[in-house]
Amino acid sequence: MSTIGCKIVRYDEPRSFTFQWKGPDPFAETMNRQERLTLVKVTLEPTDRGTTVRLEHSGWKDTEAWKQARQWHVEAWRQMLASLKAMLESGEGAGCCP
Repeated sequence: MSTIGCKIVRYDEPRSFTFQWKGPDPFAETMNRQERLTLVKVTLEPTDRGTTVRLEHSGWKDTEAWKQARQWHVEAWRQMLASLKAMLESGEGAGCCP
């Protein structure tokens, strides 16, 4: 349950960065081997109201195991981004997905 050994593969200061991703233990066999790592791109866009954060997670395969991993990540990223928003706006939030 870590990104130990993963690398930042692209850095476009100050707008975006892309890094390798490892999934949680239940999906380790599916997505955590070096040749199967997915990529996460975070883009920051200044707006009149602050900054918009866009997250794109790519590299998914089309098997049932990969589909389950992807669905888990969709919800985990949704929760994490909502928590980040709460932390930035009010100081509340977990700082990470449960």
